[in-house]
Amino acid sequence: MATGTEGTISSAVAHGENYDQDSVSAGEDNAGQIVLALMSFHKLKEEYADYKGGLLLIDEADAGLFPTAQVNLIKILDRECKKLDLQVIMTSHSPTLIEYAYEQSQQYRRRYKTVYLSNTYGNVQVVQDWSWPQISADIHTKTVSTSAETRLPRVNIYFEDKEAADFFAALLNRQPIKKFTRPLPEISLGCSNYLQLIQKGVSEFSKKSVICLDADTSGKVEDKNYKTVVLLPGSLPPDQLIFEYLYNLPANNDFWQNDLGYARPNFTNSASEIIRQFAINGTSVDVKERLKAYQGTEKPRDIFKRFYKDADFQRLFTTVSKPYNPWLHWINAHPAESNVFLEQFKAALHQAMKFGYSVDAAKLTVLEIKLKK
Repeated sequence: MATGTEGTISSAVAHGENYDQDSVSAGEDNAGQIVLALMSFHKLKEEYADYKGGLLLIDEADAGLFPTAQVNLIKILDRECKKLDLQVIMTSHSPTLIEYAYEQSQQYRRRYKTVYLSNTYGNVQVVQDWSWPQISADIHTKTVSTSAETRLPRVNIYFEDKEAADFFAALLNRQPIKKFTRPLPEISLGCSNYLQLIQKGVSEFSKKSVICLDADTSGKVEDKNYKTVVLLPGSLPPDQLIFEYLYNLPANNDFWQNDLGYARPNFTNSASEIIRQFAINGTSVDVKERLKAYQGTEKPRDIFKRFYKDADFQRLFTTVSKPYNPWLHWINAHPAESNVFLEQFKAALHQAMKFGYSVDAAKLTVLEIKLKK
């Protein structure tokens, strides 16, 4: 059983028979005081009907805490500030804590701010929104590094489905620009849903992210001037596009001679439902024509999705660095279309960085792509 420690100053740190107050670290004690302060605000909110929030001041917030604990402290304070309508002002000399707060300020400008006091130019001046590299350079009387590793926010990337996310991952394989993206394949909405969110001015979708839509939605976005919307290459949804591409590859193509032993007969077995439902014969297919002739009752979308999710077929996608990944094979066979997408994606990411996160245009030179040959 553990109880709170007591002494000259009360502490929230627990101790027991084999762990007394003398074993309490500075970090534990400081964290305990912060927790007590938060609990006090919770009590005030519960007991006072006219509670209006408050201000929490923390000196040397990083004292005694490991770097990970410092970041976790910020995350906890962020959460509690929302619940309790608090504003937290803290001092710190920790590069970890300062840089994390700065990175958050680039994404959430109304929630975070870094403030630095400098006498470099004479009297002490207040400098806002400096990153740790800038602060460190000022402290050590050095110039700021202009390395290509400029810290930029990672921009969320949204898709209509997993197939689109897989296609995108292959398109950005080994691209320098990739490290500035945060693909979210687990979130999938339809084209109309995304466009409605953009039209309603929801900033996450209209300014701060990039929406990758399937190529067959071009009629819904052309002439709309959506700056952060890009269309995947091709003229079909990804699952239909990759089916058509692989079906049209001859049986002696190098692609079928892969380490997995997934040859053309394996593919036609995975796609047997499509071949049967759409009455596909011969060694080549035009999916658009077969869709026009289709008279079945089931939605073509569902049939193609089942093909794409086939367990044997999916094994090919676990080998993204190999030449027999279907998407990489398609990209290598269509360099011009892939390059158009990369250029458009770079422009959309540039737009999101500049207008969604207020990143200075001079920093965006690091957004580079390698065009296919």
